Amino acid sequence: MPSRITYDRGYVDAARSAFAERVRAFDVLPEDTRGLTDFEPVYFNALVVALDHYFGDPTDGPEDGPLNEVRALSATIMSNESNRPITSIEFSQLSKAFFDELERRSG
Repeated sequence: MPSRITYDRGYVDAARSAFAERVRAFDVLPEDTRGLTDFEPVYFNALVVALDHYFGDPTDGPEDGPLNEVRALSATIMSNESNRPITSIEFSQLSKAFFDELERRSG
């Protein structure tokens, strides 16, 4: 997918809401049915990959920024090289920083 630096504000807002809803859906599961040690990292690693693919390659920016972090995490997850399980809290923080950066760039 070609690189893009900006996105329509409505698209960014809709995506932010969609991912927030996915986090809420996980967070409302009863503790005893979540199987946190098995399910949580699988679910949130998949959300990192989905987040990366929602926006193509918006990585024209600082090497250490949230857009590049999502891109790098997604690449390692997709190549089965990741041994870093992502938790609900980590994904929430990462996706917030990711969307904040997209909104900053898109005005």
